[in-house]
Amino acid sequence: MNADPHWGYIIAAYAIAFIVVGGAIWRIVGEHRRLLAELARFKDQGEEG
Repeated sequence: MNADPHWGYIIAAYAIAFIVVGGAIWRIVGEHRRLLAELARFKDQGEEG
């Protein structure tokens, strides 16, 4: 099983996929938090005026 010459490629492909998907999730969560904070700020402004 370890004698397969493609193991390096397979591991690299999984690692790159993990990094890309993880980065996308991290960015989406950050954007979600930013939007929630912005909506809360708008809500506060609406109650003042």
